[in-house]
Amino acid sequence: MRESIFDTLEKSAKIFIEHPTLIVIPFFPAVVSLLSWIGIQSINKGYFTPLHSSFVAVLLHLAVIFSYLLSLSILSIYVYEYYKESSFDSAFGKIYSMALKIGLVCLLLAVVIEIGIRLFVLPGLVVIFFSLFIIPLMIIERFDMMKAVRMSIELSKRYWDIILLYAVILAGLSVAVNIIFSVLEVAGKLISALIIYGYSAAVLLNIYLSLKATFKKDNGYEFTEV
Repeated sequence: MRESIFDTLEKSAKIFIEHPTLIVIPFFPAVVSLLSWIGIQSINKGYFTPLHSSFVAVLLHLAVIFSYLLSLSILSIYVYEYYKESSFDSAFGKIYSMALKIGLVCLLLAVVIEIGIRLFVLPGLVVIFFSLFIIPLMIIERFDMMKAVRMSIELSKRYWDIILLYAVILAGLSVAVNIIFSVLEVAGKLISALIIYGYSAAVLLNIYLSLKATFKKDNGYEFTEV
């Protein structure tokens, strides 16, 4: 039976309720996001020359994207081991063994996404859409980079309507969280980023697992057999 959207969202929240220490993982991109926001405020106040402002802005955006992808990778490993009822020690071992690979892939994706965003935003959104499942595919299925890219594009094309629906829901939740914690100013931005980054990463992994099961149900075989 196909998992409902509500089940996926609930399951993603349940992970952090049962294992609250996992919130430490998205803390890194949350802090980077806060520092990036502070840096952008400095740029807007004219603390940098125009040339330096553009360079610093690109670096800040790149750092935010990279840190989020890195936390997504680490969280994916921990959550997947949690679903398999394995110990978190085994998850740590996988992270250690794949550290260099994960770091390089996250950096490459971050650069491509940032370039796309700089090219009138839309290309960046297209890159994000079709690269959504590259990290889960490489971590869970152990695909190489090119195979993960091809399969991520295939899944995004095949189930674009489901993915867009989740995107709208997460965008709405992000807006709501930002509004709720806006009264706390700087601390609120950190808390908002922590919640949004952590929850969206868990949701993305669960979307992947759900689509993987849906693909098998629709076609009668695992897409890993393609």
